[in-house]
Amino acid sequence: MALQNPSLPGKFKFRTFIYAASGLNYSGVPDLAQYQLYDTPHPEYVTGRIDISAFAQFGFFPSWPFSPTDAPLNGHVCVPKGKGPFPLALFAHGNHDPLENSTPGYLYLCELLASHGIIAATIDVNFLNGFNFGENDGRAIVHLEHVKQFRAWANSPGHPLYRKVDMKRILLIGHSRGGEGVGHASLFNTLSSIQPDIFSPVVPLDGSAGLGPYGFRLRGVAAIAPTDRQYEPIAGPTVVPDQYYLIHGSRDGDVSSFEGYNTYNRAHAVDLANPTISDGKLKALLWVIGANHNQFNSAWPSETSASITMPRSDQELVAKVHLGAARPGIAPATTAVCRCAQRPRCRR
Repeated sequence: MALQNPSLPGKFKFRTFIYAASGLNYSGVPDLAQYQLYDTPHPEYVTGRIDISAFAQFGFFPSWPFSPTDAPLNGHVCVPKGKGPFPLALFAHGNHDPLENSTPGYLYLCELLASHGIIAATIDVNFLNGFNFGENDGRAIVHLEHVKQFRAWANSPGHPLYRKVDMKRILLIGHSRGGEGVGHASLFNTLSSIQPDIFSPVVPLDGSAGLGPYGFRLRGVAAIAPTDRQYEPIAGPTVVPDQYYLIHGSRDGDVSSFEGYNTYNRAHAVDLANPTISDGKLKALLWVIGANHNQFNSAWPSETSASITMPRSDQELVAKVHLGAARPGIAPATTAVCRCAQRPRCRR
């Protein structure tokens, strides 16, 4: 078969929807004008609230119209037209000015994946942005709760996504602190409870107290310019149990120390006593010459001089090629096997 450019759009038509929790009132906070689109989600894509207070608190500014005990599940989702079931990919942004909505910054990637038959969403974690530190466990919980919301829709007769989400093919992608968060999400996905830190009680993740249950079939997690160990579990630094993919730019002006390399090293480490025996999982690392931190998010201004940084369009193209190339691992086949009497000559 001829090689195809993974950055080119596929054949699926798709629609984009706003989903959000009910009862939000961003319009009542003048500083949060960029979030008012979540006040009126699509009627069929209304979500609930979650309590993340054991994992994270909000910064002192701005005044969000909710608290950590009733944080919303907001996002933008691109849904391919067709019967499905379609794989699921969820993007999470990192830390940025909380007055600026970072969530739409990965729609260019969601639209590409949707055109290839993947339900792709970019999720709102803006309420954890600002002068917070160590809240990346909260980002992980929010990410997993979004997956749980899609599972609920997929199991709800009458919903547009009923039986359309392939819950056996899920990819989580995060950028910056969201990139660290996907590693924690990969770990939390395997747990029935967790004590976030020594000062917190044990939090059930089995659904008995609202969060979870998880146990999703993650095909892998991908981190774009992630931080590392801003949050650390009591048991020690997170070791990503799923297949792990890392992208980092040589001109990163934010996470300039390439912290994600530490996460990469811990994942699927070689057993020196048995170096030829694989754990059956893969990891891969992409070092992008000339790429910076912010230009992977289309809504973020560049943090470095244009004279030393690749153009934004080229950097987004890198993300399209490499994340688009992941689709054979999670996307449904687009051709069927013909079983008529004329095979193998029949091209149906």
